[in-house]
Amino acid sequence: MWSTVVDEASDLVGRNTSFEVSVNDKLVFSKLKLGGFPADLDVVAAVKEALSGKDPKEITDAQNPCTIL
Repeated sequence: MWSTVVDEASDLVGRNTSFEVSVNDKLVFSKLKLGGFPADLDVVAAVKEALSGKDPKEITDAQNPCTIL
């Protein structure tokens, strides 16, 4: 699914329990802030906005909170 949207993606090791998504150096999602993971399609929409020259919008919804045992 991702290969149809972007040519390149990278990851960085962050703080323990964090999951953040940045598009063009703009933070668009933070698991620490919202308590869960973003929906895949919300991330795809943010990337598509950036590819079309728009400023990507912040993702404000998260899926059910994640608990790692």
